[in-house]
Amino acid sequence: MGMSIRLHNTLMGKLEPFVPLRPARVGIYVCGPTVYNHAHIGHARSAVFFDVMARYFKFRGFSTTYVRNFTDIDDKIIERSRSLGLSPGELAEKYIISYREDMKLLGVLPPDFEPRVTEYFDTIRSMLAELIKGGYAYISDGNIWYRVRTQADYGCLVGSPLGENVTAGFRIPIQKYKENNRDFVIWKRTDDDTPAWESPWGRGRPGWHIQCVAMSHSLLGSMFDIHGGGQDLIFPHHENERVISKSLSGLDLAKYWLHHGLVTINGRKLSKSSGPPARIRDICLRYHPEAIRLFLLSTHYRRPIDVTERRLSEAASALDRFYGFFQRLEGRVDLKNLGSGNMDSYPGQFVQEIDNDFNIPGSLAILFTSLRRFNSLMDRNGGYEGLTDVDKEGIRNLFSICRNLLGILADSPDQYLRKRNGYSKSNDFPRVDLEK
Repeated sequence: MGMSIRLHNTLMGKLEPFVPLRPARVGIYVCGPTVYNHAHIGHARSAVFFDVMARYFKFRGFSTTYVRNFTDIDDKIIERSRSLGLSPGELAEKYIISYREDMKLLGVLPPDFEPRVTEYFDTIRSMLAELIKGGYAYISDGNIWYRVRTQADYGCLVGSPLGENVTAGFRIPIQKYKENNRDFVIWKRTDDDTPAWESPWGRGRPGWHIQCVAMSHSLLGSMFDIHGGGQDLIFPHHENERVISKSLSGLDLAKYWLHHGLVTINGRKLSKSSGPPARIRDICLRYHPEAIRLFLLSTHYRRPIDVTERRLSEAASALDRFYGFFQRLEGRVDLKNLGSGNMDSYPGQFVQEIDNDFNIPGSLAILFTSLRRFNSLMDRNGGYEGLTDVDKEGIRNLFSICRNLLGILADSPDQYLRKRNGYSKSNDFPRVDLEK
């Protein structure tokens, strides 16, 4: 395919051609969940989109290393573990298992690596010592703070280096122990009985931002291709990661920074003030997981997406159309050994849409056009047997795209129909009230 992949790079604020740091190789790091509860629909959007991205790079022939972390020690984890009578480690393990179950339900493939913060304390301690030695960090009141004034381009990810608006969104209050209001903590002193680790600076825990730097550097190096996450992570988390990494290596951590839009439920933010977010496992009791996946992919990743009963039902109907086509071909097409398909024979417009900043909604429109065309051809030519070899290969490619790239059509038509009827008719499942 002649067209190169283009990505919207938050760091530069524009679309750019994707040129990997190393030919034919791509490294991707995505900020994963803090595991103190079951995964919700917001987690699903990130996981499904970056799953398709990782699949596509492999599909295009790149050797791909995809990393998604678990934050397994955090104030929220400690607080919830106390309320449930568990240790923080037990609580984290419980919800890591839960998260993986939900991802499997949604057809999300496991990343190549799933590091946990608690596995990287030695690396974090070494980084802290290096930052202090270089003058990039200082100790105050037992905590270690990152000295923001050492990086003149602080704020680049929000397009405002060292501007006043850069202080907006801080997740910690301004404290008198800091040299500058923009400084942020990278090691927290711990005086109570909460989990902590020994260090040359006393017992404590690492701040959030240095955690991901330690894990990404260890697995992908000090500079990798793509760093991803939600738009809510741009500042302060990703900007703080970037300057920490720049202090350690002189590099921006990632060449391309990709951020997906946020999820709302009937216009309400996914926050405590809106009540508990809709859990993936609850929504999957009423809608086929592939319908949820199709719903999440139906909006361009950089746009916000609103979860409503109407839009979920529309996605379920769209999935019905795919499986209706599948049922029509069952027993006539060998779908067990699809492989990755021959990319050169895929619809050129389909590839162009995804190459254009992962315009998956545009590529879905191409697939539905192909589906209508194949149905019409079979109607006119007496079914599948009357099609040309080229059209038969086109149908195989369509199935390859759906299964191997989009992660749908994993069930047989009979399996799908049984599940579909169960979702629509059973009264045993608890209703997920999206209209509250």
